[in-house]
Amino acid sequence: MEARVSTTQLEFVAHRLLPGDWRTLGRKLLTTIDPNFPNVEGILGNLEFSHQDEGVRKIILQTMIRWQSMWGDKATVALLVGALEDLGMMGIAGGLREMVAQRDDPTAVQAHTGLYSVVEMKGGGDAMVPLCKEALKNHYTTMYESNFPSVWRHFGINVHTARIPLQVVRLDRSPTGKLRTQVDVEVPLNQHTVMFQGPAGVGKTQLCYKMACDWAAEKDPRLKNVQLLFVLSATSNRKGDILDAVYDQIFPAGFVEKVPKKRLERWIKANSSSVMFVIDDVDAAEENVSPQDVEKSPVHCYIKGTYLRKTRSILTCRRSPMSTACNAMAETPSVLPHCDAHYLINGFSEGAVDELISKFFSRSDDSRAMGRRLKETVSSDDYLSGIVQNPMYAFMVCALWERRTPPPTSLAQLIEQFIALISGEYSSRKSPSMSTKSMQTTLHGLGKLAWASLQVGPSALTHQNIQDVIGDDVTMDMGLLQRDQSAREDDHYKFVHRIIWEYFAAKHVATASSAGDQVKHLQTLWSTRCRHNCRYGDACLFVAGLLQDKSHDLFAAFKSNTSEMTKQGSPPCCLNTVISQACLAVVESGHPNITAPLVSKALPRDVVLDFQGKPPTPNVLHGLAELIATKQVPETISLKNLWITKSSSLLHLGEAIKSSKGLSSLHIDVTGMDMSLSNPERADNTAILSFHRCISENRGIACLQINADINDMDESAVVAIPQVIESKPDLLDFRLVINVSTSCSTRCRNMIAKGHKVACKREKNIEVFNERLADALDKNKTLRSLWISVEILRHKLALQLVAPAIASHPCISSFKVSGSPSEESHNSGYGIDALAHVLLKSKTLKSFSLSLPSLVSDTRCDASSQRVDILCAALKGCRTLEKLDLSFTYLFAREKLLLAEVIMSGRSLKEVSFSWKKMNGAFLVAFCRAVRAKAAGSLKKIALSGEFDSRGLVRLGKTILASPSLLDVRLEHSRFHDKGLEEFVDEVMEAVASFPDERDAPLQITLQGTVAGDCSDDAISTAELLSVELQDSDHTNLRVQLEAEHDTTSPAFQQEPPPRKSNDFAFMIDLGKGDSSSRSQQEQAMRWLTRR
Repeated sequence: MEARVSTTQLEFVAHRLLPGDWRTLGRKLLTTIDPNFPNVEGILGNLEFSHQDEGVRKIILQTMIRWQSMWGDKATVALLVGALEDLGMMGIAGGLREMVAQRDDPTAVQAHTGLYSVVEMKGGGDAMVPLCKEALKNHYTTMYESNFPSVWRHFGINVHTARIPLQVVRLDRSPTGKLRTQVDVEVPLNQHTVMFQGPAGVGKTQLCYKMACDWAAEKDPRLKNVQLLFVLSATSNRKGDILDAVYDQIFPAGFVEKVPKKRLERWIKANSSSVMFVIDDVDAAEENVSPQDVEKSPVHCYIKGTYLRKTRSILTCRRSPMSTACNAMAETPSVLPHCDAHYLINGFSEGAVDELISKFFSRSDDSRAMGRRLKETVSSDDYLSGIVQNPMYAFMVCALWERRTPPPTSLAQLIEQFIALISGEYSSRKSPSMSTKSMQTTLHGLGKLAWASLQVGPSALTHQNIQDVIGDDVTMDMGLLQRDQSAREDDHYKFVHRIIWEYFAAKHVATASSAGDQVKHLQTLWSTRCRHNCRYGDACLFVAGLLQDKSHDLFAAFKSNTSEMTKQGSPPCCLNTVISQACLAVVESGHPNITAPLVSKALPRDVVLDFQGKPPTPNVLHGLAELIATKQVPETISLKNLWITKSSSLLHLGEAIKSSKGLSSLHIDVTGMDMSLSNPERADNTAILSFHRCISENRGIACLQINADINDMDESAVVAIPQVIESKPDLLDFRLVINVSTSCSTRCRNMIAKGHKVACKREKNIEVFNERLADALDKNKTLRSLWISVEILRHKLALQLVAPAIASHPCISSFKVSGSPSEESHNSGYGIDALAHVLLKSKTLKSFSLSLPSLVSDTRCDASSQRVDILCAALKGCRTLEKLDLSFTYLFAREKLLLAEVIMSGRSLKEVSFSWKKMNGAFLVAFCRAVRAKAAGSLKKIALSGEFDSRGLVRLGKTILASPSLLDVRLEHSRFHDKGLEEFVDEVMEAVASFPDERDAPLQITLQGTVAGDCSDDAISTAELLSVELQDSDHTNLRVQLEAEHDTTSPAFQQEPPPRKSNDFAFMIDLGKGDSSSRSQQEQAMRWLTRR
């Protein structure tokens, strides 16, 4: 464990780490050996930028390789394991420990597998493998047919009709990579873990069954190297391990006597690469289960890598893996793992829908004519075309159309019509026929059973439960309930499909006889956990469709639960989920004019929706558009990582924004609105042009932020971005966060070299963008504030066109420039020269803000001399500047001194804010000299952030207290040292005592951050005492928000501190034992006591 970590071990971690956790681990590793390691965020950002086209796995691996190369022999396995355990990644840490143990003691592994490998695999194979293969193939051959719902067969749907390829999209692509759709049979299965995600009814289970049958028939070349394929349902896996589930669900009774489990386990461990597990609906393993049971469940243990970790796996789920923050708040830990490939199943393509209709209506000429009419209806109805992308709903629509039932207007109506069709035909077949009242009673009992099982789990559906609630076997005869083939017990049943299950649960809620019961059930539907939102998601939609315009109580429950989530500080992903569900419910209600205002009233003033690069369903965007069009629309809406695949959805959203009168601020990512990226098969960008036109025609949005990565965007989409401000006279604040690479990526160069791409769009796009941005700024006459990313300014055209346009604008008074985390994004090109041009030539600029990691990326101080000299000269030459805000991660000492001199020369400066890592003594001395200078007499406000040198802090205290013009001093997000803080407080106390004259307004001093040192608690107490003393002072007020930095390994820290009460602090001062070390503290405390 003390040996240097190897590349193989780093690859082991990289393939198991969640994509969202790589930055956390990188930050932990880089600061474990040296907590003060400089520019950690810059290094991580640079790595992400350099390898973004190679995927997140490559970024994770390169981050750890960078750590390994920097620390050499200090980068040990023990250090890596400790970092993983500190971050709660126990499964990966345990796997790494086992990997090291096998390397250090190979005999320990051979003791279990070596003898078996020599004896049982001798002669080219083991008789056990053919036995297992035969049992598996027999099971899969019959399973597909037996598990296919009998209710479908009655309507002419069979396994051959259902075998239509599904379209999938890879989600773990690069953030700006194209959404390339492919059919499921084209997805490579050579990764260790492949995840298929999709909503209920999209075909995940049928995908698993088809994979099993193709393996049994040896039809799938992707599975030719798989000797044993185990297809399991996570719903029934409750006890034992994953092999116990294999014996329970797949192998026939008594098979364990032929092939003992231990024997099969040894063979799998010795031939892991030849074994694959396919587990369906893995998120069901954590529903209705206690935290202890989840961690012990077979699925959880297998996925987390504690058992048979080297085998390959294919998993299906209904929701995305939880974020780290969400998982930390969840009642039960998430079982969804890191995956090497993550795919979203979109269901049927338009061509697949036509294929299904053709198969369904193929029995006669009249049937084919009916099918053609259905195709025409689907193509002309946006709502219906969205519904039939889900295979389950497509089958229902076909069955109803065949019986001349008109198209539905909501999902609830579709399923209600389908249930009525099933019950009607069953009643007509039954002898004697079943009365309508009896059927309604039976279906009502089924709803009660569905709601109860949805809350406590499907394991409650035994034959006795069904008899107790319903009283007969009618629902089983109808095909709505069927025997659970994955359970050994003969009396275990399940609903024919989850959609049917959730519909009957929704029916029970919507028709609850007691108003109190209904309100309670509605509150349950809007849970504050992502996991529960997944459980009740479709049920919530069906309730909205059933209640329609009587959904007031449903959305009142949404309002109360959303308020509770906001108070709890729920992670953004939870709020995203519940708001998206509300948008869907608005559409499903069929009365958006009534339900949309109910949702809008419940939303906070600022709404942030992060779609994480996953295309939302059209109805989510439809519902969002309805919310935006209401009078109670939130003031600010932020749509992050939004990818739209249907132009009609983008047009609808744009029209809603155009008509909105209450929306005052809009932040939106437009990269995914470029159809050449989001829908390459139909690269028509008329919709994005119309969308930007709608924004410009809105008369309420005063603040607009557009984020875009223009490297691979189509030129027409790039041109549309700056044109927004040309014809929008009421726009006051415009923010452009544009990402563009300095050079072509490796992937781009390879594609050009292989002939797959004619040329790189990057250079052409940035030229066109700069030209159009300059032209738009020339035409705009109302803009007050402009915020742009530094990537725009580093090109020569920016210096020639954009910078002069900004400088000559008649109204821009605030200019902010920010840099990306990558250090190399700003230290080359014309960025600083462009900034200098704006500062020197503008006649209206009053506020300037610059935020960069640094001014140079290497350690040669002379490399940045010219750049910092140009910047400082421009700042000194700007005669109209009143507010200056500079933020850097790291600066050289000379650069800090030059920036301090800017204060001295800035005759009109009123507010100054500096932020960087180290506020060293030399800079603070120079800064104080500048504040005292006559030229800075107009200075009213100072804000400094960083780690303060103690002597410099004392000098700063003297300076600010002696300044007659300063009104506000903020030392926030800073790190202080105990001695320096105590002396600073003494300076404030003495200044107040020695200056009896009152100010025109009291000086406000804010101390916020952490305090280091052995006497940090005493220093904080002294500052708090002074804050109370000065709360009514006419000279100086002090606000303190400080926390001590303790050494967690010291015994004193581990002891429970005595409780402190705010009203009797003067009687809780520790006066020490009278030794010399505490004498100064005693004198200080006594001085305060006598003053009080």
